[in-house]
Amino acid sequence: MRYLVLLIGAFILASCNEPENQTTSAQSEANKPEINEVERASLPVVAVLNSDSVMENYKLAVKFRDKLNTERIRYDNILRNKQEKLLADADQLQKDAPTLSQFEGQVRQRKLLEEEQKLQMLQEQYAGQLMDMESSYTKQLNEKVSGFLKEYCSDKSYDMVISDGEMGLLRWYRDELDITREVVDELNLRYDQEQNKPEETNAGS
Repeated sequence: MRYLVLLIGAFILASCNEPENQTTSAQSEANKPEINEVERASLPVVAVLNSDSVMENYKLAVKFRDKLNTERIRYDNILRNKQEKLLADADQLQKDAPTLSQFEGQVRQRKLLEEEQKLQMLQEQYAGQLMDMESSYTKQLNEKVSGFLKEYCSDKSYDMVISDGEMGLLRWYRDELDITREVVDELNLRYDQEQNKPEETNAGS
């Protein structure tokens, strides 16, 4: 029974660059016993998937990232406009202060404080919405990639797919183990097919 493991994690590896340690490491590698064919056949077959590259090139990930950035810019513009209006109102109150009664000044100052509190609440609301959106997109992408890999590897010899990335668990592998390009190409092919389905349905009706 094959087991498919998609490991996405972070691991900080401290390395020492002293020549003496490098020599010792090289000697240790040279002294390692060779694996015979029987032993090699019993080892799990591992494939490598670069998660950073998938997120950078998978069209669905790009779409989600663009939508998130669009919302972030929209929220920033709304908050900036409200903040500018609040500052302008505060400046106007300062200019009008000499001509206002104590009651009028207190009323306008109280209104400014209320508007400032509303702005802070709106900032928190938008930040929460962006976090929820990002979390939802991440979940959908993980489900898409994991589901695809389970199907993709069903007729392959892989026992395991390990994720690599900038802060991934993997530090070295043979290039031929990397299936990232194949996976991204196939994911994008399926994404394009899914996007074209409504058009094909309308054409046939």
